[in-house]
Amino acid sequence: MLLLDVDGTETLANAFAVIDKVSQSVGESAEGSGGRGDVVVVLGDSYGLTAEEVSCVKAQPEVVTLSLGKLPLLASQCIVILNHSLDN
Repeated sequence: MLLLDVDGTETLANAFAVIDKVSQSVGESAEGSGGRGDVVVVLGDSYGLTAEEVSCVKAQPEVVTLSLGKLPLLASQCIVILNHSLDN
């Protein structure tokens, strides 16, 4: 699970390395996904996620907190960046 957050601790490359490691350890694989199993991405709107929502997500196992940088992006732009990265 990826949590997109401006204060995220992982870069895109590092986040996918963690996801790949987790997927391999549990034996997940999806055809055409480069060995990545199912990936869940959580992102907020222009107001972000509430503290309660962030706490709920972080309580889940194997959550990687990812930042796409300090530049404000639309949610649709984040989705395009992630889809492109997952496809490559």
